[in-house]
Amino acid sequence: MSISSQELKEGLEVIEQEWQQLDDKADWDAVKLLQQHDATFLRITRSLNASTDNPYEQQDEDEIEEDDDEALRRTKPAERPLAIYDIVHSPSYQVPVLYVSFKNRASGRPPSIEELYQMLVPSTQRTSMQTVGQLGAITLTEHPITGIPAYFVHPCRTREALEPALEGRTVKPAEYVALWLGTIGASVGLNVPLPLATRLNRGRRIRKSTLEESEQ
Repeated sequence: MSISSQELKEGLEVIEQEWQQLDDKADWDAVKLLQQHDATFLRITRSLNASTDNPYEQQDEDEIEEDDDEALRRTKPAERPLAIYDIVHSPSYQVPVLYVSFKNRASGRPPSIEELYQMLVPSTQRTSMQTVGQLGAITLTEHPITGIPAYFVHPCRTREALEPALEGRTVKPAEYVALWLGTIGASVGLNVPLPLATRLNRGRRIRKSTLEESEQ
């Protein structure tokens, strides 16, 4: 199932509004609908654990020597890396596309593709995603709106991935985005927080109930 730019914008607006209403913001640090160069996209920011940022060097804080300044800096909350997810409409594929970049990495450099898989991709999906096409499902490219280098999840199999969740149904834009996040987003660590999923599902049931009553 494809989605138009306007429909995606409507769905993203609902996601932002519902998240803002949550008392428990859970796993996401910030959600904001942005507009730049006549394009609208949703930016979701999520903090990563210090150990997640450097999968090749995981240390217990109790084992860090007090005089190890570099190790102490890695454990400061202010320097924990941020994963920045941008949801952008693809005019070619007519589906959302997810772009991922990072801030506040202690190493001062962006992660390699190998580190990204280790940091964000669930272990059960790494092999299948790495063997998609010649370059894998995730590649480094230029962000189509900001122009900044970012990793993106290739949209070529988005419709195929969504088919089991959609079950042939026609859904509202917000439900489409939620299902898309549950498949494409989850493949790179962007899981829908449970409080948000509950709120979206409750809203869907209310709308469905209202529609059924009006048809009686």
